[in-house]
Amino acid sequence: MTAHPSSRLANAPSRRRVIARASAILLALVLAHAVSPARAATAQEQARTIEGWPFGLVDETGRPVQADAFAGRWLLVYFGYTHCPDVCPTGLQTMSTALDALGALADRIVPILISVDPERDTPEAMAAYVRNFRPGLRGLTGSTKAVKAAVRAFGARYFKVYAMPFSDDEALDERKGQPAYTVSHSAIVYLVTPKRRIVKLFPYGITADALAAGIRAVLDMNSEEGRARAQERNG
Repeated sequence: MTAHPSSRLANAPSRRRVIARASAILLALVLAHAVSPARAATAQEQARTIEGWPFGLVDETGRPVQADAFAGRWLLVYFGYTHCPDVCPTGLQTMSTALDALGALADRIVPILISVDPERDTPEAMAAYVRNFRPGLRGLTGSTKAVKAAVRAFGARYFKVYAMPFSDDEALDERKGQPAYTVSHSAIVYLVTPKRRIVKLFPYGITADALAAGIRAVLDMNSEEGRARAQERNG
């Protein structure tokens, strides 16, 4: 049966509203997964001393991170969150595979995920999440103030993107009944020296092989043997 023209006209605004809302949701999802462009960082950006470590964060066991935490070890830091649908799992798996490729050298490095979603990322949630990746991955979270301090110190970025509901009952977080959202965030991997100085930024999309090679080169350059070879070349 063919719909009466007046019926089609009556339904047009409703269809337009559905299309507009669907388009808005699609745009929000695109923005939510947006990450920092994979550009080469400047020397000034890479040579950033981390002020305020450990920012009042807690680890995946709920214990406060101490100032001397991971003393003497390098850090491989990633900002993300446990509800991240694809960017974070990909980035953390790349980190895990790269560390596996480094063999014994990886024992000198602590991989860390710092949450950008403290409202949902409790220590318990972080503990469950980091178990999906390489053993030894630490999950740090805390208050919004602590997370913002960490983000500023690393020069990272993040913001929430809320879903547009079709009704008052839709697009709500099932656990808290709050508006559902995703988090758009920097997807850079930061390599930090034992003296808590960022010396290398690895861009989003880097392969595990390239990440492993980059880490190896930096650690070699900062070893006694590497410094001796550099002096010989410059001498």
